[in-house]
Amino acid sequence: MKKIIILFSIVLFSAAMVSAQAWHAKVKWDATSSNCNCDASIGSRYIVFLQITDVANNYAIPPLSVFANIDETEYTFNVEEAVKGHCDDLSNTYPPNYTIYAYVGFWCADTTPPELVCNGSNTDTGVSCFDFGSVLQTITVTLN
Repeated sequence: MKKIIILFSIVLFSAAMVSAQAWHAKVKWDATSSNCNCDASIGSRYIVFLQITDVANNYAIPPLSVFANIDETEYTFNVEEAVKGHCDDLSNTYPPNYTIYAYVGFWCADTTPPELVCNGSNTDTGVSCFDFGSVLQTITVTLN
């Protein structure tokens, strides 16, 4: 009996760890390109944009965006309410099949007005509700 309780506890703990990352989309970026040089540190920002579209049902989740500081290289969006809500919608004609599009741009505050010095985007396709519900979705963008 003790072994069953221990095994059950391990399974519950593992499920909690997996679900802690579920229903999130992480955008990571690499700004080591020579085009991303900027002498200004104060006021310079990355703009991180995320668009998730269910191509099977022709439905777009409202886009998300955030400004990130110059020392950041990733941002994680919580998409549980929007994506899980859509996955649970019984009026979907087909099982959702998501395309995730991420864009990152770097605005240098060294110029007046601030100038977009580098940017990049990436797309991930064929993402299911199961994928979103079980694994952190990560998209890596290289800035040029």
